[in-house]
Amino acid sequence: VEFPLDRLRFLCTAAPGTRTPVAGCQGTSDLWLVGGDLAQWRCTRGAPAMDAEVWLWDGELRHAERTLQVQAGALSRHGWGLKDQSGSSMASEDGGTCPFTEALANPVAKIGPWQVVLQCAPSSTANSCVVTRLARLANGDAPALWLARLVAAPDAEQMASVPCLHVHSTCCSTGAAGVSVSLNGTPVGEIGEHGELKLPNARGSCRVGIQGVPSCLLPGSTNEYLAHFHCSKRMDLELACLVWVYSWHPEADEDEDQDEVNQDAMVFVCTNVEQIPDEARAVVGRLSCPQAEEPEIMLEGQSLGPVLLRRSRLFAHGSCLVSQISLDIVAPPGYVYEARWPSPLQQRHQELQGCELQR
Repeated sequence: VEFPLDRLRFLCTAAPGTRTPVAGCQGTSDLWLVGGDLAQWRCTRGAPAMDAEVWLWDGELRHAERTLQVQAGALSRHGWGLKDQSGSSMASEDGGTCPFTEALANPVAKIGPWQVVLQCAPSSTANSCVVTRLARLANGDAPALWLARLVAAPDAEQMASVPCLHVHSTCCSTGAAGVSVSLNGTPVGEIGEHGELKLPNARGSCRVGIQGVPSCLLPGSTNEYLAHFHCSKRMDLELACLVWVYSWHPEADEDEDQDEVNQDAMVFVCTNVEQIPDEARAVVGRLSCPQAEEPEIMLEGQSLGPVLLRRSRLFAHGSCLVSQISLDIVAPPGYVYEARWPSPLQQRHQELQGCELQR
């Protein structure tokens, strides 16, 4: 099966007002690769907020041998490796590494002030085809992959500052204190209480590693990035407020009497996809989070998630979104749903404060 590459689109997204210069502020945007209908993607929960600024990207995807041109968000049909004018899948001449995937690892902006400062670091997974990854993400929606973080050209004062890394959650903007950071493979410290770590030895392009947080919550779902400190001294990473909801049903031992076995099932909320057991089942019901952009989300029993929660602009300084989660589950036949009250998430947040997403 061949995937038509002319359907791929490269988009930049940013918070409202980002493209209007403000003195002393460094505007940031994200570069996405979207496969399929753009309007359909904008309607998915994983896409940027509906009021986000979105524009088509112009740039180059640089491969070791040749360069792919991206004009108005689309791959140029005069690029290398395209089989025909419809733009079908690329393949290397030796049938090994996908050249398109390799080129995606090195995006370079051509027009405007937006420069690539942070991207997923090349790894052994580069041998897998990015088109295959997009196809696996589709699930009825237009799939998308995060490619890079861009910043507008910083001023001289910002470039004279000490390089630093900021890591914080999007549910409450709490700094990810205690997260370990490495620079070019060497440990350099941990993120502080305010979500910042100074990197005085960072020069040029460096490989930055993040440990102690699930990669599924980080941009690009990776723990390693290539940071270009000659383009910006400040690097920002956000932990997305992603949750998975599932039920777990115990299996009775074959030697036990079925009438004597406690068959109570449990419903879980999880923020690390790697912790979900193989026996997990999707649930039907409703997830509520009062201060989220979408305060009620229907769970249709088709997948375990993830569900992306964004803070509503009406509650810019509210409490952690994860601590506000409540569930109303439709019990399967033979069961009755009984929610714990108060919610374990809310109860722990009241006792410990801070960010539930990071626990």
